[in-house]
Amino acid sequence: MKEFAILGDTSADLDFKLADRFDLYILPYSITLNGNPYRDLIDISSREVYHAMKGPIDFKTAVPPLENARELIQKIIDDGYKKIIMIASSARITGMINMMNTVRNYFPEIDICIIDSRSCGMGTGIQLVYASQLREAGLTMEDTINKLKDNRKNLKVLALLRTFKYVVKSGRIGKVKGKLGQLLNIYPLLDEKDGKIIVREKLRGKKQSLKRVATCTKEMLKNKDNYYMSIFSADNEEEKSILRDLLSEEIKNAKIYLETELTSVLGGHVGPKTIGVSLYLLS
Repeated sequence: MKEFAILGDTSADLDFKLADRFDLYILPYSITLNGNPYRDLIDISSREVYHAMKGPIDFKTAVPPLENARELIQKIIDDGYKKIIMIASSARITGMINMMNTVRNYFPEIDICIIDSRSCGMGTGIQLVYASQLREAGLTMEDTINKLKDNRKNLKVLALLRTFKYVVKSGRIGKVKGKLGQLLNIYPLLDEKDGKIIVREKLRGKKQSLKRVATCTKEMLKNKDNYYMSIFSADNEEEKSILRDLLSEEIKNAKIYLETELTSVLGGHVGPKTIGVSLYLLS
């Protein structure tokens, strides 16, 4: 049996199939869609949410009920673990870390370390995968925690939005700028800084904006040969295929390469057809 369990949540873009592959536990967020409650990725898929967004929609996300988190921790204990590393999305974006700090108090008999990924989506997911690989390599819980914290600075995430509608709604971009951007065929390219999502660039043209994502990715990987990589999208297989071709060499050289569906926990706030890249540069 492994020394410690690794716990994530559905804001990390890892579905349960990938969780099984890397031996991870996943805590589902709560979703409310048009008044109906769901457990993310259990009762409803990301694709179902994106398809619903084609029409009028009332969409909300929240951390799961405290009891759901307690039940999952108890299951991990019942599976024989007394140590858990949880990697959660940035505390600046979600309340998961605060909630899990409360949950931890119910289990004083075990060691639970909660790590702020300072990211979200596959930026968090790729760190969960790294933790799994470190554990497989035989690192202790303490050494794994130290490596995770030390390597956060080497995480890169780019997300290209295909609509201004949802970032305008969230207040990240004003209504006038949003409408003007749509009229001028401009697409926001998002980045992360200090655990916050920021607009890195505003790009003109659909094809050129996707090429810019590829160019930025290549620049980040220049002279790098030890990295994990993922491409994520929100119900956008067409552009995912194009981006895969544009980055074929970088994908071939990655130590681990994954393709994931952008979790609706995030996609519901940035919009369908969002596409992007996560890079994790290893020291």
